[in-house]
Amino acid sequence: MDEILADPVRNRPALGDIHLVLTFNNTAGAPMPDLHDWLVVGNAPPGLELISIYIDGNATGSLHALAGLGPEGTPGRCLVSEIGVLFRGPFKGATGDGFPVERVDLHAIGR
Repeated sequence: MDEILADPVRNRPALGDIHLVLTFNNTAGAPMPDLHDWLVVGNAPPGLELISIYIDGNATGSLHALAGLGPEGTPGRCLVSEIGVLFRGPFKGATGDGFPVERVDLHAIGR
């Protein structure tokens, strides 16, 4: 944060949005699960089963020269798509991690 405040024009954070779609089975009548407690901490209540996950995000901001897409501060965009089908198996090759579709696209805007 100190780096951003020291030079807010050059170190402006990227802005973006993300869409998350979860498909899961839950015990009938059970409340909506706490997603952080379940998916990050790992506290899944009995009867809760993750079936699939879809993440689609995009952000725009200034790229660093180390990205290899232009000089420091070049306007850029990052697009991310992830589709996880965690109920299908066996997980081998492209589906080894349960995510057969993964895309990360980092590019300079206008190129």
